[in-house]
Amino acid sequence: MLKLTGVLLLTDIAITRADVSGRIVNGYEAADGDIPYMVYLTAEDKYVTNSYKTCGGSIIGNTWVLTAGHCVCERTPVIISYGSTDRRTPQFKHIVSGDDIFLHPTYDKYSLIFDIALLRTPYVEFSSRVNKVKNRIRIFYIKARSSIL
Repeated sequence: MLKLTGVLLLTDIAITRADVSGRIVNGYEAADGDIPYMVYLTAEDKYVTNSYKTCGGSIIGNTWVLTAGHCVCERTPVIISYGSTDRRTPQFKHIVSGDDIFLHPTYDKYSLIFDIALLRTPYVEFSSRVNKVKNRIRIFYIKARSSIL
């Protein structure tokens, strides 16, 4: 029984490491303007000196970006890069302070439940390279333990 447990633990570790690669799987190269709602986020890691977290976000309004809560949960200033598919050459940038980061009220950093956050940004003028996600998103609520078919 102990040998089997050891094998299962090693398997779980190997699977977990494989899943967290930091890469997009089955993606494609996009030209500037193909995904105008996408932004690149950079935030200083509060716990590791000279280290930064990088994430993506989506523009949902002239003054709002939607991202994952775990990207900004430390509430350190976030640099938002707009208007380019190459993170080294953004069209422009904004810096958002911790006061303008809004985590979901029931976000839990250990389970990543409600892993969502809003960033309030300075006003952004929309263009062909910087724009919001189209309003085709429907928000609906599902009772806990419900099934969706």
